[in-house]
Amino acid sequence: QYKDLQYIDSDMARRIVKVFVDDGTYILSYHDSFRVEEEHEDKLFSAMISAYVDSLEEYMKEHKLPYDRETFFENCIIA
Repeated sequence: QYKDLQYIDSDMARRIVKVFVDDGTYILSYHDSFRVEEEHEDKLFSAMISAYVDSLEEYMKEHKLPYDRETFFENCIIA
């Protein structure tokens, strides 16, 4: 359902922003994009991947959907 997708999207954004707020680092979020100073690009990328995996893992477990962490990572495509 669209509500589930909206929730997952907002949960990922919340997790990403929290990483930067907890460190006192500036981050600008708008819609589903983020801006950080160039020196923090790797940190943003890492936060985005972690948020993606953690949010989907939590959703799948909560809804009792089949989930295997190793298989999940194998199916993730990172360009």
